[in-house]
Amino acid sequence: MQKRVIGYTANQLIIGVQSQGQKEYKVIFNISPDALLVNCNCKSPKEALCAHGYHALHELCWNNEKFFTIFAPENLVSIALENKNIFHINYSNLEKFIVPDKSLGHLYDLKKIETTELEQLSQLPAIASTRRDTEIVWLLVHSSFRRQNYLPVLIPVMGTFDKSGKNIKSFGKGFANINNNSLLNTPDRKHLYGLSETMYADRPDKDRFGLEDLLANETPITNNFHAWEQALPMLAEQPFVYKYKLARARHFIKKQPNRKYLERITVSTERPQLQFILKDKGNYYQLSLQYLLRDTPIKSPIEDAMFFVCNGTKYYLLASLRDTAIMHWMNSYDNRISVLKRSFSLFEKEILKGIEAIYPVARR
Repeated sequence: MQKRVIGYTANQLIIGVQSQGQKEYKVIFNISPDALLVNCNCKSPKEALCAHGYHALHELCWNNEKFFTIFAPENLVSIALENKNIFHINYSNLEKFIVPDKSLGHLYDLKKIETTELEQLSQLPAIASTRRDTEIVWLLVHSSFRRQNYLPVLIPVMGTFDKSGKNIKSFGKGFANINNNSLLNTPDRKHLYGLSETMYADRPDKDRFGLEDLLANETPITNNFHAWEQALPMLAEQPFVYKYKLARARHFIKKQPNRKYLERITVSTERPQLQFILKDKGNYYQLSLQYLLRDTPIKSPIEDAMFFVCNGTKYYLLASLRDTAIMHWMNSYDNRISVLKRSFSLFEKEILKGIEAIYPVARR
């Protein structure tokens, strides 16, 4: 026989009982402190316990002889009726047909929590947690002025947290008080520190670098670019990275960085792809450079820090030195090259064909 709970009140339980191929009968239990009355809407005599009532009672009391105590005042039924919004009927389970909402987790009112385990838990040794007042901060140091086109370097400084412990309120001098296990507390940070030392130590006597140095494949540029490639995946995981707009060594070694020149950034591990766009402007064509991430153009890109393209405060390292050279080559022409249609054939032969040999060109 199939049995299910149809409904309940403070002193009544209605069970549906159905034999295979037969209609469902309602067995009504009226519960009082002194008696349990069982009625069924089948044709059996009212004073006798019919088969439907027997099956329902057997199912209810098989695993719980005191099943009907849930109807006592302050027990499950009264609690559920007072809090209908957090209790539901489980029609398929006669023994546990009143179900607290899953969002409650453990309902203390139904089953008390043993304090023994909590007392034992409190006796276990705890790890002493001390609030950190300082954190390592990584500065991407590079001037934003073309006339100060220095090689970008990574400089670690000690940052001091504000009262919230979430933001940096003050910054130390470059490399000062950094080389300790408190701040360099992971292999990645130790590796980054080593790379930053190398970048700083390898700064050439010549401060400024331009397109001609990229085309000449100057060793300092190559070494610096490869150092940034190594640093990229580790730097992307660091919580505090800033761009510092003053590039001279005296600004970040002899003095604390000036806050007005600092901007918090994030560094992405994605490397942009380059694509040229050739647009028909009516009586002339215009050639421009576009940066793609997963075939989607970066919106409002800004070329910055020698090898980087940024969108707002998110920085992307270019994929190669050739991409860097192309970026700087386009910068030297204000990032747009226009040609009148009467001169296009010559432009296509001398310029466009060479570009198409190494980069895709979308004609629009």
